[in-house]
Amino acid sequence: MPFFVQHADVLITTVGGLVACFYGLGPGRSVGSIPRQAKKLLSICGPLLLIFAALRFFTDQPPGIVWQRHLTADGIASAEFPGTPPAQQLIDSMNGVSAPRTSLVYNVPNKNISLFLSFSPLTPNDADIPIEDRVSVIKEHFTQLGFTIVDESPVEISGSSGFALELHTGDGKAHVWLRMAHIHGNVYRVVASSGGLHHADPIIPHFLESFRIE
Repeated sequence: MPFFVQHADVLITTVGGLVACFYGLGPGRSVGSIPRQAKKLLSICGPLLLIFAALRFFTDQPPGIVWQRHLTADGIASAEFPGTPPAQQLIDSMNGVSAPRTSLVYNVPNKNISLFLSFSPLTPNDADIPIEDRVSVIKEHFTQLGFTIVDESPVEISGSSGFALELHTGDGKAHVWLRMAHIHGNVYRVVASSGGLHHADPIIPHFLESFRIE
């Protein structure tokens, strides 16, 4: 949620307080003809409104994040979420091949950030394909969607070989981070996506780095 919308009441109170101070405390300030008693009232109300606005701003902040670790449905992989992610069952299709995907998905309130922990089975034809080749298929898929590869590297995830990708659209408005590992015939992955002004939010690296194989 934009700052001005989230704190609209505080901003309105602040503007009211400044206007009251301007006409109540300013030398010779008047709107048409302000009676002396009204001017005195404005000189008292203006500072009070500013104090109230400051107190409201500093006490009406969102609560701190409480990270919670959640497991995939089979208990093999986990990641920490800043809230409770509902489960989803979807079918992925890529290059004519479909596979069921079980996901935990959390959309961060007031931020254009989505966090995914998911797994899906490898097809018999994919079981012996190196992870680098599977990553190449994923990269090709995102490239067709208009994404550019920003960074790619092999990573170790709880002692297992994995891979990490970072992508963004050409206009820089959307970013995607992915980490994946292949264990026990399944693909386990975490994905973080963001839009707007939240690409550098610390929620994203915390979530990605919390990914582990149990």
